[in-house]
Amino acid sequence: MARRLGCTPNPAARSLRRAGTGVIGLHLPEILTRSEYYMSFVFDVVDQAATNRRASCCPSTSLPPLHR
Repeated sequence: MARRLGCTPNPAARSLRRAGTGVIGLHLPEILTRSEYYMSFVFDVVDQAATNRRASCCPSTSLPPLHR
């Protein structure tokens, strides 16, 4: 019935139901972004995530903090 009406699954609702988003998060400290080994690892993780249709998030601490 849902398909016949053109309904599609809501990704946000699915992640709530499954209690997980499937997102892979990596923290990139500024000092390690200069390491060829570490960055190679990060890019491999991002490539594998994309291959397996997973989202990846790589925040970096190299940006200056926001001032309020």
